[in-house]
Amino acid sequence: MRDAVMEIVCASDGNYLPHVATMICSALANNNIKAVHFLYGSVSDAERAVLSRMVERYGSEFHCYDMDRANISDLPVNKWATPAVYYRVLASEVLPKSVKKVLYLDADIVVRRSLATLWQVDVSAVALAAVADHDDAGWQGLGFAREAGYFNSGVMLLNLDYWRQHALAEKVLKFARDNPEKVRFWDQDALNATLVGRWMELPPCWNAQADGRTWEAWLAAAKPGTGENPAVVHFTCIDGLKPWHWALRHPFKRDYRAYRRKTPWRRYVEIGRPPLAQRMTLSARDLVRSALPASARRWLRFRLQRSTA
Repeated sequence: MRDAVMEIVCASDGNYLPHVATMICSALANNNIKAVHFLYGSVSDAERAVLSRMVERYGSEFHCYDMDRANISDLPVNKWATPAVYYRVLASEVLPKSVKKVLYLDADIVVRRSLATLWQVDVSAVALAAVADHDDAGWQGLGFAREAGYFNSGVMLLNLDYWRQHALAEKVLKFARDNPEKVRFWDQDALNATLVGRWMELPPCWNAQADGRTWEAWLAAAKPGTGENPAVVHFTCIDGLKPWHWALRHPFKRDYRAYRRKTPWRRYVEIGRPPLAQRMTLSARDLVRSALPASARRWLRFRLQRSTA
């Protein structure tokens, strides 16, 4: 096997630790990764030790960076986020200068196959490479034209030397501080507003964003060879549902479950999971819906209503 050169960076506070562990596990299981850089806040020594052992079992290095002292508590967030969403912006500042290129991956992601082709993308002339966000209206209100493009910050191939040379971390955080009314999606909006013309677009297979209800449409629209077998699935689901929520119906939720079971946080109960009797009723209803045509379901409902009248 060739020597590993790929390095990834991820971020989490204590609440998201099991999910970032799942993402890391999926990346390590499908790739030969030299090092995992973990930007953390409010994670205990014991928890970091557990995560470190998991990473080292795959033959990778594990490096931690305490972000609790980072001066970001005043940055705009809301009920869906904490200042931890801005950790990734500081990667160029906290990682060693010897790390010149790194792949950032969000916690709500599953890596399904090799990222070698992604890692080989040449970003020497730009700040980063990323996939366009599935919300094509994200650019509105940020002060630049739609034609400039708007990327999703969940997967970013970062040119850290470029970031350092142009002091981009400072500029991104300044935009967020100066424009709290504009950053609906926190770091992502600040990144897009600051990096206009400084990023390159990647094929959607490297950050496949869709919820269960629109996944089939996403696959149908994807270009041949880019969408049918997404390498990275990003659970950017509506209503705040993630793969650790029982209510989420998503064709790749099983991948999250499979990798979660390989982590030290393998035992868990999905959030919002109803009692057994209710789950059986819902399963029976889903089975009827999938097996019977609409006309038959209407007739069955009519007969049930007549019998209970």
